[in-house]
Amino acid sequence: MRITLLFLLVLFSSSPMTSQIADAELFFKDGTSLKGFGMIDKKDNIKFRLSLEDEPNVWTSLMVKKIIFYGFETQEEFQYVVLKPDTEAILLKVLVDEEIKLFADWERTPQYPFKKQHQTFLKNASKPEIVSTKLYIQKVTEDFPFPLTGNFKRKAKDYFSDCVGIIKKLNSGEFRKSTATDMVYYYSDICMD
Repeated sequence: MRITLLFLLVLFSSSPMTSQIADAELFFKDGTSLKGFGMIDKKDNIKFRLSLEDEPNVWTSLMVKKIIFYGFETQEEFQYVVLKPDTEAILLKVLVDEEIKLFADWERTPQYPFKKQHQTFLKNASKPEIVSTKLYIQKVTEDFPFPLTGNFKRKAKDYFSDCVGIIKKLNSGEFRKSTATDMVYYYSDICMD
């Protein structure tokens, strides 16, 4: 019994060291990038290393634009975004990255993306559905993202007031918070000038 318990303690105490590594690419504001291994801490700092043997360096929004984590047939992108004037940039998960961007805030827990229970943005990878509570949308021409927090339907109607199709689909329930990515793609395809 003691040997089994000791084995389990060794196994679980060593797993955080190896599980705190994810294939990643770090993108700098000057347009360059590095491939290696990374993680995000709960203060929105990126810890990044080129090889598993290296000590991680800590990166912030001063020099870094975004990080992309690569997994088995998936990738997750996080970008530093300033939400309001005179505030610090925070890392938001990028759900749509086109002329209109859709961002989701995420629960800041130590060692993202390694705690799977906190990856609550997508329910099903084949048909993404958003379950995050804070969404932000931003056109390329806008300085700051528009929050789709609170009453999602009302906020989306305000933001997309120039698109009759979206208003109809919001009223019918076809577009809602869980299908916000579809709504953004619809706007890009149908309603943008």
